[in-house]
Amino acid sequence: MKKKKKKKPGSLWKNILLLIITIILFLIVSELVFRLFASDYQKRSGEHIRIEDSHFSHYFLNVSFRKDPGVFRIVVLGDSFTFGTGMENGTSIYTKSYPRQLQALLKENFDDYNYEIFNYGLGGMSTLDEYYILEMLALKANPDLVIIGITTNDMILWNYNLDPIAYCDINIHYSDRFLRFLDKNWRLFNYFYIKYKYADYYKKRKKNDNSLEERCYRRSLERINDLLSEKQIPAVVVLIYETLYDYEKEYLRDYYSEERFLELKEGITSAGFEHTMYTSDYFLDIPYKEVTCDDDYHYSPKAYRAIAKMIYNYLLTNNMIPSCENQDCSTKLVSVEWSEV
Repeated sequence: MKKKKKKKPGSLWKNILLLIITIILFLIVSELVFRLFASDYQKRSGEHIRIEDSHFSHYFLNVSFRKDPGVFRIVVLGDSFTFGTGMENGTSIYTKSYPRQLQALLKENFDDYNYEIFNYGLGGMSTLDEYYILEMLALKANPDLVIIGITTNDMILWNYNLDPIAYCDINIHYSDRFLRFLDKNWRLFNYFYIKYKYADYYKKRKKNDNSLEERCYRRSLERINDLLSEKQIPAVVVLIYETLYDYEKEYLRDYYSEERFLELKEGITSAGFEHTMYTSDYFLDIPYKEVTCDDDYHYSPKAYRAIAKMIYNYLLTNNMIPSCENQDCSTKLVSVEWSEV
């Protein structure tokens, strides 16, 4: 019988080392290929916005902060749903955003004040970004009222948002730091992590009050409210349900997550805002195609008109505009019935 050859003492470790090297090389090659063929959106991974950068400043600073007598100025903060992102029949709907339509409603119904609305909504903004936009820029407009548009993805911190490690003013766990480092610097990891976040975000799940994104969302809202309270500027928070890409669903309610919505509402309540309103229930039984524009994601001009009317009625009912100090504004309320929008 042939004797079995004994393995050399170092052969096992050599195989383990070879396996490790192979895995590392595979990850490096995969990362290079991914970076080469990644979409423009994925290439933005790791590019954090700066309040002072040229793109940001050019977009927001090309406005005059001059405020004439008789002007009542409203500043609106938010993301793409506030900005008015989207197309209808190939035409941009920016001019039909809910801040624009709210301004039109105020001007149509009142002539004793000049109502101006500055829209500081920008696609992808989180509440963390909105705090810094408010502190460093929007307050320079000397607003009399601030409206904060919150959508249901505002608890997600993408890699183009301000870095929560540097900006969020909360205690950061070492695990959070490590995860953000991977998310920021490893594109392949970022790609699969985004898929995980999307899958996790819109499904009912066990609440995780200690997650970095949850804590940053809550803390940012607190800072916004504290800043406005210090300046004695009233605020209204408007919680808007984000739609989803889904061509098989007929109604928004088909993927409406009540648990996720309650989680966002709890953050708004705990931050101490006195005035809050929610638009979600209004749209749940309206056909999805009527609610959204051409991209099947952002709202249609008609849906934005409905939101503008809801905010308008809320401001009048709660006497939050100066025109209602000297007259009964109940006669100025407008219908929000979908058939009449």
